[in-house]
This record gives sequence, structure tokens and C-alpha cells, in this order.
Amino acid sequence: MILVICPGIHDTALTQAFLADMRSIAPTQEWVQPLVFPAERSPTYSSLHVLNFLVEENSRRATPNRRYPQCY
Repeated sequence: MILVICPGIHDTALTQAFLADMRSIAPTQEWVQPLVFPAERSPTYSSLHVLNFLVEENSRRATPNRRYPQCY
């Protein structure tokens, strides 16, 4: 399972503390894969930015050996 975290306008230390607590609760649970939206680069209140991030991450995770599209 992928857990998507969209940090708000709070301090990034709060997000890091949350992730650390999550890892301490379930350190061996491989099914929990946190995916943190990069709030420092894009606004988290923009659904278009969040959707774009999710599409890019899904594409990246689906093809780990291809970092760039092939050009013919």
C-alpha cells in the first residue's frame, strides 16, 4: 500500500516526525510506502499539482529502469 502524504503549511519537521513515528510503529511492514508530496516546490492546495505529482510517481515506479522516455 502506498500512503500519500500532502504536507500543509506547517513546519516540515512535523512531517518528518510523523514519518519517523510511522516507521517506529511498523518498522518491518514493507506494504507501507510513504509518498510525500514535495510541498516546497508546488502548492499542496492545488489538485492539479498533486495529480501531476501522482502521475509522475506512478510512471517512475512502474518503469524503474527507464528514467527518460525513449526517442526513436
